[in-house]
Formats: sequence, C-alpha cells, structure tokens
Amino acid sequence: MTSKIASQYDHWDEKTIISRATSLAKDVVQIWNFDNPSRV
Repeated sequence: MTSKIASQYDHWDEKTIISRATSLAKDVVQIWNFDNPSRV
C-alpha cells in the first residue's frame, strides 16, 4: 500500500498539489464527520 501511495505522489507542481489537497480534504471531512455512521 505504501508503495502504491508513493507512486501516485511522484509529480509535484502547483496544479497537482491543489488537486491532491482538494481530494484529500474531501476524505478528511468524511473522516471527521461525526454523523458518519462508519466512524469508530
């Protein structure tokens, strides 16, 4: 899994960083959503 993640993060430019941040932010919001029934 770590290798797969690292392979997806081999390119760094402004557009790519903003795209990743947007994508990761959506995941973080779901993780910290206290109405999310799947949270532990």
